[in-house]
Amino acid sequence: MLTSISGRLAAFSWLLLSAITAMGLTLGSSGNVAVNVLMAVVFGLVGGFLLWRTRAAAILHRTHPADPAVETVLRTQLIANLAMALLGLAFASAAALRVWREAVPVFG
Repeated sequence: MLTSISGRLAAFSWLLLSAITAMGLTLGSSGNVAVNVLMAVVFGLVGGFLLWRTRAAAILHRTHPADPAVETVLRTQLIANLAMALLGLAFASAAALRVWREAVPVFG
């Protein structure tokens, strides 16, 4: 349960970063459009991967609920999800400051 919530939080933070990067394209010059679009796609792919990994961990837990090895994997997954959530939220905060405070694209 906690692994699923933390995985969704991690995915949301990276999808938020992707959205902020894409929103930044409406501001500033159009010199670095390709870089911003590419990075928005990369951040979105990271978020999608985190959602997929969370789903795979949930299926693993449902199929083998009492296996000690699965519990170890889920504990590791929880730690990784929390780290990815913190990293994604930190990057999203920095990108939001760049887009809305400085009124320029994230990369540019």
